[in-house]
Amino acid sequence: MFVMRSESFEVSGPVRASVKVEHGHVFVQHGAGVEQARVTLSPMIAGDEVAADLIARATVEFADGVLLVIVPPTPAGAGGSTVVTSRGGMTVTQNFGHVSVGSNVVGMTIVNGRVVCGGGLNVSGAIVAGGVLGGGGVRVNVLVPEQSSVTARTVSADLDTGSFGEKSLDTVDFHTLSGGLHVGKALTVLASTISGDVVVDAASQVQVTSTSGDVELEVGTRAEVSTVSGDVAVLAVHEGVRVSVATVSGDIRVTPIAPGMSIEVSTSTVNGKVRGPRAVQGR
Repeated sequence: MFVMRSESFEVSGPVRASVKVEHGHVFVQHGAGVEQARVTLSPMIAGDEVAADLIARATVEFADGVLLVIVPPTPAGAGGSTVVTSRGGMTVTQNFGHVSVGSNVVGMTIVNGRVVCGGGLNVSGAIVAGGVLGGGGVRVNVLVPEQSSVTARTVSADLDTGSFGEKSLDTVDFHTLSGGLHVGKALTVLASTISGDVVVDAASQVQVTSTSGDVELEVGTRAEVSTVSGDVAVLAVHEGVRVSVATVSGDIRVTPIAPGMSIEVSTSTVNGKVRGPRAVQGR
């Protein structure tokens, strides 16, 4: 069984897209000439009855410039343990909480990426490398006009944005547990994650808070990044860019796009290495 649901709404300019989905993947495409905002929901894996039910019960509506997409939470007990790989890092998410790699989860252990368990492993609800082995993973594809804004809230679902026009998104605001973020281009990016990686190809200003996810940014005005163990790489593309990065054990690399370009950099780390223009960095 494969279920796909598509909804379209006439629009006359930029909109605010708000997406809430626990597991799966969110892709927001934006561009010039879009006169109809469109939302398409489909299971990550064909035949996923849990995902099909969530899609049927999802809220998809447009009013007062806001495109709202809410996929209901996965029912308790629908998938047991959920194995998540997010852009190179693995975590385990249960119905009752979040457990990091290397921890025992109901008789199950992750060792070097291998799942070790006794009595068999129920993979209903397993999410691996963005794909889903059943259990409620929903793919959310959204089409909006250029200069729109996007807000997304997920548990393990990634958010990716792409464009077919010259202008960028206005604001991308992403909060997640273990989902990854990849932004093509936006004026402002706000991201909060526990273990998901954050990649921003082009933005004016970026603010990221992460525990163990790696962060890679290209910024034109300002970047503020705080991580515990995630590595941070920032490319400053304009004169006078202000970069502030704080980590505990993550490495930091700040690079101006051109040699000799003046940028303002403040870095702080306990055990990580710092690479960048020494004349303007603090430690």
